[in-house]
Amino acid sequence: MGSLTSVFAQRLHALRQGRGMTQGVLARRAGTSVEYISRLERCRLSPTLDGLEKIATGLGVEPVLLLSEDPIKPPRSADGAIGRIQEIIAGYRRRARKR
Repeated sequence: MGSLTSVFAQRLHALRQGRGMTQGVLARRAGTSVEYISRLERCRLSPTLDGLEKIATGLGVEPVLLLSEDPIKPPRSADGAIGRIQEIIAGYRRRARKR
């Protein structure tokens, strides 16, 4: 199993391409920058909760779908999704403390 950041990056890339979107189109729809989308897809950055929501909206999917390792469906329970989101936030906080 990959890290949450790599799972997110793979899902973001696959969903974006599956919808025939460029990074620029997604950035406009999500209200963010192309650089932000690019860094997320290259695992250079983990999404913030706000970023996760914006990107999901831009893609027209539920945020939990971006966190699922299953290429077809999201985690079975909302509890699992909440746990994954909490792990992402905890990872951000750990990295922020190290800086």
